[in-house]
Amino acid sequence: MMIGKLQLQRFGFIFSIVVWLLPLPALANTPNFELEVNLALREIGHRLLLEQGDSTSAIPPVVFEKDRGFYLKFGGALNYERLQQLVAETFQNKGLPATYSLALFDCESDVLMLGYSTQKLEELSVREDVSCVGRDELSDCYHLAVNFPPQGEKEDTFLLVAAIVPIIVLLLGGFWWWKQTQPVRPVPGQAEVAMELPETPMYQLGPLRFEPENQTLVGEGEPQRLTFRESKLLDLFCKNKNQLLPRETILEFVWGDEGVMVGRSIDVFVSRLRKKLKPADNIKIASVHGVGYRL
Repeated sequence: MMIGKLQLQRFGFIFSIVVWLLPLPALANTPNFELEVNLALREIGHRLLLEQGDSTSAIPPVVFEKDRGFYLKFGGALNYERLQQLVAETFQNKGLPATYSLALFDCESDVLMLGYSTQKLEELSVREDVSCVGRDELSDCYHLAVNFPPQGEKEDTFLLVAAIVPIIVLLLGGFWWWKQTQPVRPVPGQAEVAMELPETPMYQLGPLRFEPENQTLVGEGEPQRLTFRESKLLDLFCKNKNQLLPRETILEFVWGDEGVMVGRSIDVFVSRLRKKLKPADNIKIASVHGVGYRL
C-alpha cells in the first residue's frame, strides 16, 4: 500500500510538470501577426505585377489604418477574380485566418470600388456569388485594403489560459504531493491534552505561596491581595532571586508601559512588599544603595 502511494505521488508530480511544459512550444512558435500580413500583401502585390509583365516597379510599404486595416497602395489595374484566388492562396500558405474583408479603392478619388468578405464565402456554391465577380471594372488603378476581425485577442486569451492552467495544475499537484508526504500526527487523548496545558507559575516564599496569576500571597489566615504593580514587582524578584536588580531594570519591567517612570515609586512598592512578606522570616528584600534591590 505504501509503495503504491509513493508511485501515485511520483506520477502526479511528473504529470503536472509535463502538462505545464506542453503549451511552451506553441507559445514559442506563435507568428507575429502584423508581420505575416505585411509580408503576405507584399507577396500579393509582387505576383500581381509579375502577371502584368512588370518585374521592376517597387512595391509600396504596407501601412495599417484604423478604419481600413492593412493598406497597400498598389497603383495599377488588376484582375478582380484573379485577385480573390491569389489572396486566398497566399493567406493560406502564410497560415493567416481565412476570415477577412478585402476592399479596393480608386487611386484618385479614394472611393471604395470593389470588395467582398469571406465571412460566408465557404457557403457559396458558385464563384459568381462572390461580390462583383464577372462585372466590368470601373477603374484602372486600385489600392488594396484587407481587414481581419479581432480574433487576435481571442488567440491571446486562449494562449494565456493555456499557459496559466498548467501552472495552476502544477501548484495544486505540488501541494497535494507535499501534503501526502507529511507525517500524520495522531490526535492526542484527553490525558495527553491535560499534560500539555501550561502550569500556573507559583513561588514558595517560606510559609507563603505567591501566585502571580491571582496576585495573591497565601499563608496562614486570609490570603493577601496584591496590587498589579506589587504582583509584577514581586514576580520580577522571584524570577531573579539572589540576583541584584538595578533600579533601571526594575523601572523598565514594572513601569515601562506608563511612559513616565518615577524612581521613588520603587522604594514605596518595596516597602509595601516587605510588610506583606513579614511572616516569611527567611525572605528579605535587601537594598544596595545607589544600585538597586535583591530578593
